[in-house]
Amino acid sequence: MPSAPSRRSSRNAASASTKQMEILGAQVRSLGDDLESARRESETDPLTRVPNRKAFDDYLARSVEMHKAFGQAMSMLIVDVDHFKTVNDSNGHATGDGVLRTWPTAW
Repeated sequence: MPSAPSRRSSRNAASASTKQMEILGAQVRSLGDDLESARRESETDPLTRVPNRKAFDDYLARSVEMHKAFGQAMSMLIVDVDHFKTVNDSNGHATGDGVLRTWPTAW
């Protein structure tokens, strides 16, 4: 039968191990949150805060796969702002940036 100090030592080691696992688990969750935040940032246009080309390409690929796998309907809307260069040339880039920032909410 193990002595009392030996049992205490085992409990302390188990408690320390559990604490370390909790700390490591919290660190892993934090890293996962940081990774998800970076992924979202990589798919977002910094000026307009709307999904960028990378997000569009990823979404299109997933939509095509869903259509192939399940026959799920899909549609696509692409919008182009015609002659936008004229806005920048006539009114300056600050005004053009303002137009681009408000444009996504106009829909």
